[in-house]
Amino acid sequence: MTRYAAKGTLLKKGDGASPEAFATVAQIFGGPDGPSLSQAALDVTDHSSQSGFREFICGLKDAGEISGELHYDSANATHNATAGLIKELKDGTVKNYQILFPDASTVTFAALVTAFEMAAPVDGKLTASFTLKISGLPVWA
Repeated sequence: MTRYAAKGTLLKKGDGASPEAFATVAQIFGGPDGPSLSQAALDVTDHSSQSGFREFICGLKDAGEISGELHYDSANATHNATAGLIKELKDGTVKNYQILFPDASTVTFAALVTAFEMAAPVDGKLTASFTLKISGLPVWA
C-alpha cells in the first residue's frame, strides 16, 4: 500500500475563465482540511414497520467545508480584499476551488468563503484562518 506525506498539498482558486486556470492560495501552513462528506438519514418508520427497528432512507448529501490557516500577506492576490479570499467573502460569490494532492490527484469543487479570521499575537506571526463551504458535488480526479 502506497502512503503519502501531506506536505505539498495545495489549495487552488479558479479564475472563472474558460478554460479555467487555478492559482495556488499562498502560504497555507495548516490544512487544507476537508471535504467532510455526509448524508442525511430520513426516518421513514411507520406503524406497519415489521422489525421493531427504525427504518431510514437517504436524504440530501453535504460536501461539508474546507478549512485551513495561512501566513497572511495583504499584498498577496490570493489573500487580499482586491482579488483574494477576503474579496470572495465580501462579495458572497461562489467560485471554483481545487485541492491538489502530492500524488497529483485532485478534488475540484465550487465554494463560498464563509469565514476569514486574522490573528496577530504580540509575540507571534500574522496569520489568518479560513473556511470554505462547498456548494454541490465535489469531483475527484
